[in-house]
Amino acid sequence: MAENILESMTEEYNSLTRSGKKLADYIFVNTSIVQYMSITSLAENCGVSEATITRFCRGLGLSGYNDLKLALAKSERVSELGDPSDMPQTVTAEDDFDTMCRKLHASNISSLNETLEFLDEDTLSQAVEYICAADHVYCFGQGGSMVMAMEAWARFATATNNFIHIADSHMQAIAAALATPKDVILFFSYSGSTRDMEEVLQLAK
Repeated sequence: MAENILESMTEEYNSLTRSGKKLADYIFVNTSIVQYMSITSLAENCGVSEATITRFCRGLGLSGYNDLKLALAKSERVSELGDPSDMPQTVTAEDDFDTMCRKLHASNISSLNETLEFLDEDTLSQAVEYICAADHVYCFGQGGSMVMAMEAWARFATATNNFIHIADSHMQAIAAALATPKDVILFFSYSGSTRDMEEVLQLAK
Protein backbone atom coordinates (compact mmCIF):
# COMPACT_ATOMS: atom_id res chain seq x y z
CA MET A 1 0.00 0.00 0.00
CA ALA A 2 1.26 3.49 -0.82
CA GLU A 3 2.28 5.77 2.03
CA ASN A 4 -0.62 8.11 1.26
CA ILE A 5 -4.09 6.50 1.46
CA LEU A 6 -5.33 8.71 -1.39
CA GLU A 7 -2.54 7.38 -3.59
CA SER A 8 -3.57 3.83 -2.65
CA MET A 9 -7.15 4.58 -3.62
CA THR A 10 -5.99 5.98 -6.95
CA GLU A 11 -3.91 2.86 -7.66
CA GLU A 12 -6.81 0.54 -6.82
CA TYR A 13 -9.55 2.64 -8.44
CA ASN A 14 -9.92 0.66 -11.67
CA SER A 15 -10.33 -2.60 -9.77
CA LEU A 16 -13.07 -1.26 -7.50
CA THR A 17 -16.72 -2.22 -7.83
CA ARG A 18 -19.25 0.36 -8.96
CA SER A 19 -20.16 1.08 -5.33
CA GLY A 20 -16.50 1.23 -4.41
CA LYS A 21 -15.81 3.82 -7.12
CA LYS A 22 -18.81 5.82 -5.96
CA LEU A 23 -17.39 5.81 -2.43
CA ALA A 24 -13.88 6.67 -3.61
CA ASP A 25 -15.15 9.58 -5.71
CA TYR A 26 -16.92 11.03 -2.69
CA ILE A 27 -13.83 10.67 -0.51
CA PHE A 28 -11.58 12.32 -3.12
CA VAL A 29 -13.85 15.37 -3.19
CA ASN A 30 -14.61 15.51 0.55
CA THR A 31 -11.40 14.25 2.19
CA SER A 32 -11.35 16.88 4.94
CA ILE A 33 -14.99 16.14 5.86
CA VAL A 34 -15.02 12.34 5.70
CA GLN A 35 -12.42 11.99 8.46
CA TYR A 36 -14.98 13.45 10.90
CA MET A 37 -18.03 11.51 9.66
CA SER A 38 -19.52 8.37 11.18
CA ILE A 39 -19.74 5.32 8.94
CA THR A 40 -23.54 5.72 8.90
CA SER A 41 -23.35 9.31 7.68
CA LEU A 42 -20.79 8.45 5.02
CA ALA A 43 -22.96 5.59 3.77
CA GLU A 44 -26.00 7.87 3.56
CA ASN A 45 -24.10 10.63 1.75
CA CYS A 46 -22.53 8.23 -0.76
CA GLY A 47 -25.61 6.11 -1.30
CA VAL A 48 -23.79 2.88 -0.42
CA SER A 49 -24.13 0.39 2.42
CA GLU A 50 -22.00 0.34 5.56
CA ALA A 51 -20.85 -3.15 4.53
CA THR A 52 -19.51 -1.67 1.29
CA ILE A 53 -17.45 0.83 3.28
CA THR A 54 -16.06 -1.93 5.49
CA ARG A 55 -15.08 -4.03 2.45
CA PHE A 56 -13.58 -0.93 0.85
CA CYS A 57 -11.37 -0.37 3.90
CA ARG A 58 -10.19 -3.97 4.03
CA GLY A 59 -9.45 -3.87 0.32
CA LEU A 60 -7.02 -1.04 1.04
CA GLY A 61 -5.30 -3.09 3.72
CA LEU A 62 -6.98 -1.29 6.62
CA SER A 63 -8.57 -3.04 9.60
CA GLY A 64 -11.73 -0.92 9.50
CA TYR A 65 -13.37 2.46 9.05
CA ASN A 66 -11.57 4.12 11.97
CA ASP A 67 -8.25 3.27 10.33
CA LEU A 68 -9.50 4.88 7.10
CA LYS A 69 -10.38 8.11 8.92
CA LEU A 70 -6.96 8.18 10.57
CA ALA A 71 -5.24 7.55 7.23
CA LEU A 72 -7.24 10.37 5.61
CA ALA A 73 -6.29 12.74 8.43
CA LYS A 74 -2.62 11.86 7.96
CA SER A 75 -2.79 12.23 4.17
CA GLU A 76 -4.39 15.67 4.54
CA ARG A 77 -1.66 16.80 6.92
CA VAL A 78 1.02 15.49 4.56
CA SER A 79 -0.48 17.45 1.66
CA GLU A 80 -0.80 20.61 3.76
CA LEU A 81 2.56 20.44 5.54
CA GLY A 82 4.58 18.69 2.85
CA ASP A 83 6.68 16.84 5.41
CA PRO A 84 5.17 14.16 7.66
CA SER A 85 8.22 13.99 9.91
CA ASP A 86 6.64 16.15 12.62
CA MET A 87 3.34 14.25 12.71
CA PRO A 88 2.47 12.69 16.08
CA GLN A 89 3.45 9.02 16.25
CA THR A 90 1.22 6.22 17.49
CA VAL A 91 1.99 4.75 20.92
CA THR A 92 3.08 1.11 20.60
CA ALA A 93 3.55 -1.75 23.05
CA GLU A 94 7.32 -1.54 22.53
CA ASP A 95 7.55 2.08 23.72
CA ASP A 96 9.05 2.80 27.11
CA PHE A 97 7.28 5.11 29.54
CA ASP A 98 9.23 8.22 28.54
CA THR A 99 8.54 7.63 24.83
CA MET A 100 4.82 7.16 25.50
CA CYS A 101 4.68 10.45 27.41
CA ARG A 102 6.46 12.32 24.63
CA LYS A 103 4.21 10.86 21.92
CA LEU A 104 1.07 11.73 23.88
CA HIS A 105 2.39 15.23 24.52
CA ALA A 106 3.12 15.74 20.81
CA SER A 107 -0.34 14.44 19.89
CA ASN A 108 -2.09 16.83 22.29
CA ILE A 109 -0.04 19.80 21.07
CA SER A 110 -0.91 18.89 17.48
CA SER A 111 -4.62 18.70 18.33
CA LEU A 112 -4.52 22.12 20.02
CA ASN A 113 -2.76 23.68 17.03
CA GLU A 114 -5.24 22.20 14.57
CA THR A 115 -8.18 23.33 16.71
CA LEU A 116 -6.78 26.86 16.79
CA GLU A 117 -6.64 26.90 12.98
CA PHE A 118 -10.34 25.98 12.78
CA LEU A 119 -11.56 28.69 15.18
CA ASP A 120 -13.73 31.41 13.66
CA GLU A 121 -13.76 34.57 15.77
CA ASP A 122 -17.18 35.80 14.61
CA THR A 123 -18.88 32.45 15.20
CA LEU A 124 -17.19 32.04 18.57
CA SER A 125 -18.23 35.54 19.65
CA GLN A 126 -21.83 34.80 18.67
CA ALA A 127 -21.76 31.58 20.69
CA VAL A 128 -20.44 33.49 23.72
CA GLU A 129 -23.31 35.98 23.41
CA TYR A 130 -25.88 33.18 23.31
CA ILE A 131 -24.35 31.46 26.33
CA CYS A 132 -24.14 34.65 28.39
CA ALA A 133 -27.80 35.50 27.70
CA ALA A 134 -29.16 31.98 28.24
CA ASP A 135 -31.40 30.96 31.14
CA HIS A 136 -29.98 27.44 30.97
CA VAL A 137 -27.02 25.95 29.11
CA TYR A 138 -27.27 22.19 28.63
CA CYS A 139 -24.02 20.27 28.13
CA PHE A 140 -24.71 17.08 26.14
CA GLY A 141 -22.57 14.37 24.60
CA GLN A 142 -22.42 10.61 24.04
CA GLY A 143 -19.63 8.15 24.72
CA GLY A 144 -16.22 9.76 25.06
CA SER A 145 -17.68 13.12 24.07
CA MET A 146 -19.96 12.94 27.10
CA VAL A 147 -16.85 13.17 29.29
CA MET A 148 -15.96 16.44 27.54
CA ALA A 149 -19.49 17.72 28.12
CA MET A 150 -19.15 16.90 31.81
CA GLU A 151 -15.81 18.71 32.02
CA ALA A 152 -17.29 21.82 30.37
CA TRP A 153 -20.17 21.78 32.86
CA ALA A 154 -17.75 21.37 35.78
CA ARG A 155 -15.63 24.32 34.66
CA PHE A 156 -18.54 26.69 34.01
CA ALA A 157 -20.28 25.57 37.22
CA THR A 158 -17.58 27.35 39.21
CA ALA A 159 -18.88 30.68 37.85
CA THR A 160 -22.63 30.18 37.37
CA ASN A 161 -25.42 27.74 38.18
CA ASN A 162 -26.97 28.10 34.70
CA PHE A 163 -25.05 25.14 33.29
CA ILE A 164 -26.64 21.68 33.41
CA HIS A 165 -25.04 18.38 32.47
CA ILE A 166 -27.21 15.39 31.47
CA ALA A 167 -25.55 12.09 30.55
CA ASP A 168 -28.52 9.88 29.67
CA SER A 169 -29.65 10.27 26.03
CA HIS A 170 -33.34 9.84 26.90
CA MET A 171 -33.14 12.57 29.54
CA GLN A 172 -31.28 14.75 27.01
CA ALA A 173 -34.21 14.32 24.61
CA ILE A 174 -36.69 15.31 27.32
CA ALA A 175 -34.66 18.39 28.28
CA ALA A 176 -34.32 19.41 24.62
CA ALA A 177 -38.07 19.03 24.04
CA LEU A 178 -38.86 21.20 27.05
CA ALA A 179 -36.19 23.84 26.34
CA THR A 180 -37.24 27.39 25.46
CA PRO A 181 -35.76 29.94 23.02
CA LYS A 182 -33.85 31.34 26.00
CA ASP A 183 -31.95 28.07 26.51
CA VAL A 184 -28.73 26.95 24.82
CA ILE A 185 -27.49 23.43 24.11
CA LEU A 186 -23.75 22.72 23.89
CA PHE A 187 -23.44 19.34 22.19
CA PHE A 188 -20.00 17.76 22.17
CA SER A 189 -19.28 15.36 19.30
CA TYR A 190 -16.14 14.28 17.44
CA SER A 191 -17.88 13.39 14.17
CA GLY A 192 -20.81 15.79 14.41
CA SER A 193 -23.07 13.10 12.99
CA THR A 194 -23.91 10.78 15.91
CA ARG A 195 -27.44 9.44 15.44
CA ASP A 196 -28.50 10.07 19.06
CA MET A 197 -27.16 13.61 18.82
CA GLU A 198 -29.08 14.28 15.61
CA GLU A 199 -32.32 13.05 17.22
CA VAL A 200 -31.84 15.27 20.27
CA LEU A 201 -30.97 18.33 18.20
CA GLN A 202 -33.96 17.74 15.95
CA LEU A 203 -36.16 17.92 19.04
CA ALA A 204 -34.38 21.10 20.07
CA LYS A 205 -35.14 22.72 16.72
